Amino acid sequence: MLSYLEDSTVYCRENVLHALYALGRPQALEHAFEILNQRGWYHNPKLIADGMASFTGDKTALVLRLWKHRGEWEESLNVGTVQFAMSLTDPALDEAFYQALDAEVLTTEVRFALVRYFQRHPYEPVRHVLYRLLDTQDAQDSQLAVAAAAALQLYPGEDTRQHLKQALHSRSWYVRHNAASSLNRLGITPEDMEEIRQSGDRYALEMLQYVIEPPVTEEDAPAEPEYPAGSLQEVPV
Repeated sequence: MLSYLEDSTVYCRENVLHALYALGRPQALEHAFEILNQRGWYHNPKLIADGMASFTGDKTALVLRLWKHRGEWEESLNVGTVQFAMSLTDPALDEAFYQALDAEVLTTEVRFALVRYFQRHPYEPVRHVLYRLLDTQDAQDSQLAVAAAAALQLYPGEDTRQHLKQALHSRSWYVRHNAASSLNRLGITPEDMEEIRQSGDRYALEMLQYVIEPPVTEEDAPAEPEYPAGSLQEVPV
């Protein structure tokens, strides 16, 4: 069956993968992914994640087997694996993904997928990693800060509140928005509002007011300050 992957179209590859999902043998799928990686063939992460949902064998064992190749395989295979794992519940996955996010050098897209995983699967040890990502002001990692700000609504505590309030002063509209939304989920106090008001940062205050009482029209949404051309364009989480 794997021979059909050679010189195949994306549609043929997808059909072969679905046959392997139905077979339910992790090693067979591992071999197929290795072929994709060696040939440099891109396969959409969503197709991978959606397809793996039909895998008939042990899904957790499959994820852990594929995850061992994260340092060797190209990004789309790793992202697809993590996206699929979001549908599972197993402490072994929490720990494996936490160790990788905390200490390993991974691409931004893989790290982004891991942060999204921990937004769906709260895992206490990852809290400090989310703080670190949120506090990062490097433009290259701002997408991760956006994701971390959203995930922290599942990690209540005074430290979380302080990090989120600090993130309200971010130059990124999306970081401010997700930080304000998470604070709102955790509960914004009159003291919080006064603290932000006293900071003199109108963008932070407007964002808090925006998530507490969403405007009727887009014209009333909080303004995004002008930044130099070429600055990173983030996407919301």
